[in-house]
Parts: sequence; structure tokens; C-alpha cells
Amino acid sequence: MSLDRRWIEAHLKHAGSMCLLDEVLGWDAAGIRCRAATHRAPDHPLRAHGRLGSACGIEYAAQAMALHGALLAAGEVMPASPGVGHPQTPSGFLASASTTLRRT
Repeated sequence: MSLDRRWIEAHLKHAGSMCLLDEVLGWDAAGIRCRAATHRAPDHPLRAHGRLGSACGIEYAAQAMALHGALLAAGEVMPASPGVGHPQTPSGFLASASTTLRRT
């Protein structure tokens, strides 16, 4: 089960172009996996001098963390998804953030 942008905007304080995530692909009690294509937008709100700095990835991670918290607070836990979850990590900590760049 995935959650679309409309669901995301309803659960984040950010709206419009500052809502950076497009879809929640999967989650469990320990992690979340999201999809975003907003980094390609020429009018991205964090873009400066035609570039989107790598530090902006932290905002993507923070929004994913907020969505994960909203899902857990609502009692929404689904079975473990591939690539999601690290049971040894205490909740509330950003333990890692990674990106995979794919040209489409």
C-alpha cells in the first residue's frame, strides 16, 4: 500500500512546492521508504543559483521522518517492506539518510 501526495500534504506542515515528497512506498515500525521527483523542478524552493545543494537532502529526510511519526502515531504499521527498518535504532533519531540518483 502506498500513500500519495495528497495524503502527504495532509500530514505535513509544508504545502505546495515545499512539500518535497511525492509518495510513501512502504513503512514499518522502524523505517519508511518514500519517492520524490521534486528535485528536478526548476522552481524548487530550495534551489539557489540553478543548483540544489546536497544539504537539501536533509529536508527530504526530515519530511520522511515527520510522515513516519504521523503513521506510527496513528497506529499505522504495515509488515516490513524491503529496504525499510533497522530495529536496533531508537525512534526519533535520524541514523542515516541516503539517496539514489536515477535519470528518467
